[in-house]
Amino acid sequence: MRASSQSNGGCDFVADPRNSALIQPIFWTPQTDPATLPLTAGPSPAGDLLLRAEDLHAHTIIEHDPGLIRLALRGEPHDVALFNVDDARPLGAFVMFDELTPDRLTAIERLWHAMFGKRVPPDPRMTLQRRQRARQMLRHLPHRRRASLPSAQN
Repeated sequence: MRASSQSNGGCDFVADPRNSALIQPIFWTPQTDPATLPLTAGPSPAGDLLLRAEDLHAHTIIEHDPGLIRLALRGEPHDVALFNVDDARPLGAFVMFDELTPDRLTAIERLWHAMFGKRVPPDPRMTLQRRQRARQMLRHLPHRRRASLPSAQN
């Protein structure tokens, strides 16, 4: 459920304005993040493998609202936006055709591997060098923050 703010006319917010942004999960829309997959009810697949909404909910770690969930599969988070879903029909992915289509297809492939117990390929949008650099930057962040605080000795 979305929180409303009394100081802003009771408008709905994606984040709860009473809590710090540092402790709230961030959900991006499929238009913004190609790894957020829009899934919808689809036709029955030709083979035996199929995915239903209940399969996703079994792996949900955060449910922002019924249509936007974060899954934990094989140690990695996957954000999913559910549209026109019913429990009786299998799910299909809706792929937007834009400049991010190759990234969207990669995200679908990675989710498919994770859901069906296959080895998940690394996300090619984040190279090994970028991952290592981000890890180093995060490691140094607490040190920089302490160094910027005023000293208690005056």
